[in-house]
Amino acid sequence: MSVSDWAIPAYVVLTLVVGLASRVDVYESFVKGAAEALPIMRRVLPYTVAMIFAVRLMEASGAFDMLSSALSGLGGLFGIPPALIPLMIMRPFSGGGSMGLLAGLLTSLGPDSFGGRVASVYMGSSETLFYTTSVYFGSAGITKTGYVIPVALITDVLGMVIACAICGAVLN
Repeated sequence: MSVSDWAIPAYVVLTLVVGLASRVDVYESFVKGAAEALPIMRRVLPYTVAMIFAVRLMEASGAFDMLSSALSGLGGLFGIPPALIPLMIMRPFSGGGSMGLLAGLLTSLGPDSFGGRVASVYMGSSETLFYTTSVYFGSAGITKTGYVIPVALITDVLGMVIACAICGAVLN
């Protein structure tokens, strides 16, 4: 039995035990918290739906594939394996999409290959930039993000370059 099999049930039981020991009406607290979350969800949901729609549209139209092909040569200048370019493009937009690409890369390249290791390091050191900024800035009502997106995109590229350098120097 692995930790993931019992961690969530143990957390739920621990929460109930601590709540009961503290004489807190656990169910009522849960319902109250859920009710307080509804207005937040109402503000955040449109941004989330818009981002999901944009990602699916780019996937279905082939825009991600065209962009990957166009950027493969540029990635080679920085030591980025061409197979990882689609992951670099997808990651700022979609966590689920990039996780799917990672699974495919690990299957095709192997988890212990240079590309598999770089992809894993990159996934652990990057963020779904556009989703995160749309949700957080949108829920806070901020419309002008300034330099947040350009700087975050630059750090994403640097994250991939550094992942390649570290994996090349340390793991190979």
